[in-house]
Amino acid sequence: MLAIALLYGNNFSDLRDFAWVDALWDHKLWMGKTYLAALTAFVPRFASEFRDAWGTGAATATTLGLDPHVHPGVRPGSFGESYFNFGLIGVVIVGLAIGVIVRRVDIDVKRAVTAHRPSMRKAFASTMLLSLAGIVAISANSSGFFVLGGIYLFSWLCLSVQRLVQPHNASFADAN
Repeated sequence: MLAIALLYGNNFSDLRDFAWVDALWDHKLWMGKTYLAALTAFVPRFASEFRDAWGTGAATATTLGLDPHVHPGVRPGSFGESYFNFGLIGVVIVGLAIGVIVRRVDIDVKRAVTAHRPSMRKAFASTMLLSLAGIVAISANSSGFFVLGGIYLFSWLCLSVQRLVQPHNASFADAN
């Protein structure tokens, strides 16, 4: 049971999927097409031929000879997508970008919680950049980023309207 969980669970599936795609890949770099498709993740695939062909799942399924309308594709791991798009230089650039983002979040959170007046709101807000790091690693994460951003925008609009309606009352947002 442990062997099955290790070999067919999420522990090694990204490496296995990367190897599978790499074995059948024609070695023509995708030149950022999956990342461009991810920037329009809020557009349904049926409404965009580009997204339908170059979403990460569609690109990997097509490379494997599978029908992307039936098979969701595979996950080639954190650096697999950058490799298929830009080769080894893409892996280096994505690795450095993720490192810069994670370090920035680390610095911001430490400053926010150790300041004279600690602000958990600032600490939490800086962690939004981790979603960006997730998109850099695997562009399929971009739809979650857009949903979270939409929730934040909607919440900000609601609080703005509340402040206009009741300008003299302290709101929940002013508590921190």
